[in-house]
Amino acid sequence: RALVDIKPASCYRVGEVRWAKRQSQQTLAERERRERKHVSVIERETRNPTLAIVERIARALKVSPNRLIPKGGSR
Repeated sequence: RALVDIKPASCYRVGEVRWAKRQSQQTLAERERRERKHVSVIERETRNPTLAIVERIARALKVSPNRLIPKGGSR
């Protein structure tokens, strides 16, 4: 079974879902108990989030982690 690189998919969906919920990066960061720049680097795809981080972001956005990672792990 091949490993899937979740970086492009999860970063794309984090920004998309955050915008749909009308949350700022600052609000998401506060709910996630991180600095705003943490959210920014994930959305700009300059940092590869772990599954644990994707799960934390999903909880902060009040969505399923599956919503942040499209099927197939790509956009």
